Amino acid sequence: SGRFPIVVLTGERSRIRNEFVAAGVVMILLAVVFELALVARGALIAVAVGAIFIGVLQSFIVRVPEGSQALALRRGRFDRVLPAGVHYLPPWIAVTHVVTRREIPFVVPGVDVPTSDGVRVDIDLVITFAIEGAERFAFSISAPDFDVVCSAASQDALRRMVRGIGSQDVLDLAGASSDDLRAAIGAALDTYGVVVHKVVIM
Repeated sequence: SGRFPIVVLTGERSRIRNEFVAAGVVMILLAVVFELALVARGALIAVAVGAIFIGVLQSFIVRVPEGSQALALRRGRFDRVLPAGVHYLPPWIAVTHVVTRREIPFVVPGVDVPTSDGVRVDIDLVITFAIEGAERFAFSISAPDFDVVCSAASQDALRRMVRGIGSQDVLDLAGASSDDLRAAIGAALDTYGVVVHKVVIM
């Protein structure tokens, strides 16, 4: 939908370029099976070795896009976080997730939130957060589930705050940035490696 994804699963099984390796093996078989001139056979084997080399060499190069980080696994277990840039890894270390480092805005609607004097008001929050613990985020929750958790934590913190003020003071909240809300929501989301940078009351 035109939005930058929070997490991309690479679906990676092997970084080896199998098409190059297969082409190299086929060329070697052709050179061995058919009676070719010595020069032709040597050239074919040289091209085959080059193709296999390129296919295997590519498996050592991992490119992580700018503004993101990647998770590397060794034998199915988390190994390290790779920052943006070009990395050289052996092919048995798999790169399974690419996680954004960008700040992400998240809108939380608050409907019928009761004030201390029993008046119900509608207040929206705009939260800006970033994923600092990529491995905790990727392995502990899915992005759609995180939407639910973030919304629930934000609404709970908002309701607790509004219950402590009167209806006449609600309008003064509009456009304000709340450190108390940021701390409360941040504490709830810290488990998932998320840091809340800003909360603005709309």
